[in-house]
Amino acid sequence: MTDPITNILYAIGGAIFGGYITYRFRIGWYKRTKYIDACIKFKTVFANIIDWLKNDAFTDSVHTSGKLKELHERHKEAINNFRIFVPHKIKGKFDIACTRFYNKKEDDTHNYTGYSGFDKSPEKESRKEALNRIDELLKFAKC
Repeated sequence: MTDPITNILYAIGGAIFGGYITYRFRIGWYKRTKYIDACIKFKTVFANIIDWLKNDAFTDSVHTSGKLKELHERHKEAINNFRIFVPHKIKGKFDIACTRFYNKKEDDTHNYTGYSGFDKSPEKESRKEALNRIDELLKFAKC
């Protein structure tokens, strides 16, 4: 016959262990849910520009760099909000993709709004390059 104190200790230990497992599961679930939300928002912000770059007539009066500058604040906010969820081991690659998207020098900050590389090439090439750079960013959003 077991001692009642031993039974109580086993019950407390089991409750603590079960609570810990539940806590870890819920934290993992919460992080995953937040990541998926951020991923969807990140992709959604770029959906309009992707549609415009792919489908809008090239006779448009707005050049690619002008459209990117127009949407810069939304893109910058989306990139900064999503960057939190990028795993640490690939954050450097994400930053390189951001640098390429902004067409900036390595020592500039994310506040750069130049997109200067798009002004110098024909519109069709500018749109293709912009799509490539956006695609490079969206590869990090795996949801």
